Amino acid sequence: MKKDYSSLIKKLKQYSALAAPLIGAATAANAQIVYTNVQPDATISKNQQGYPIDLDQDGTNDFIIGVIDTVVQFSDKDYFFHEVLADPYNDNSVVATTFQSNGFTFVYPIYFNKGNVIKPELGWNNAASQTMADFQGYVSTNGNGYGSWNNVTDKYLGLRIKKGSKEYYGWARLDIKASKDTVYFTLKDYAVQSTPDTAIEAGDNGGVPTGIFQTTTNDIAIFAYENQVHVSAPSSSKGSMLIRLMNMQGQDVKVYSVNQNQYQFTVADLPRGLYMVSVEQEGTIKTRKISLR
Repeated sequence: MKKDYSSLIKKLKQYSALAAPLIGAATAANAQIVYTNVQPDATISKNQQGYPIDLDQDGTNDFIIGVIDTVVQFSDKDYFFHEVLADPYNDNSVVATTFQSNGFTFVYPIYFNKGNVIKPELGWNNAASQTMADFQGYVSTNGNGYGSWNNVTDKYLGLRIKKGSKEYYGWARLDIKASKDTVYFTLKDYAVQSTPDTAIEAGDNGGVPTGIFQTTTNDIAIFAYENQVHVSAPSSSKGSMLIRLMNMQGQDVKVYSVNQNQYQFTVADLPRGLYMVSVEQEGTIKTRKISLR
């Protein structure tokens, strides 16, 4: 059964910024692996929502993992789809196998165990709507499962990002559940080898110890969405926030001082490109790179 997900994937990309909780980026001391710990773990279960992955923390999303939880009608009968999809942006790729049926090609990402090597020689695919887990069928039946990610814990997705002529290899660790009654995924962490054309082991975080460099829920959140920059601090925080939007040369573009814990401002009047947002409150400074496209 061929499914057209083009409109759903578009919605996933629109919703992804709002669905993403706080993340903490940690770079190993050897500067070869960029490691990001998602704190707290991000669980997505709602239809047409997803979580973006900025694998190398450069301010540009490289992949999105999304959920499809819907019921449609075939032959006047209700038919359900419970799916988790991987969608690469641009020329990025996922390690996957392909299956052909009735003239259609289906792409199924494979999972890696901790310590497996993610390398250039594997089967890479940059198709959209790659099916990690799929459970579907008529509501009146038990349904059937497809994809190797159905009901797995602590498995690794092989990822590759392309920048110019260079390619960088990484991983993302997830739990996934897809059954007749439910569908969701939990993203825990991800990492990329910053040396081009170099393999990485699944789970290799460059030597960052557990509990180090992790962002907690008592932190300042910064993200850009639809020409707006959103800043929020924990409700327990006191004092004003100093918000600075800077270009990549460190020059102030916009500066705000506000006596509230949530604030947003427009960037629709600015040229496209990379910027830095710095927020200071109670002696704590949080800086994040954002991309305006």
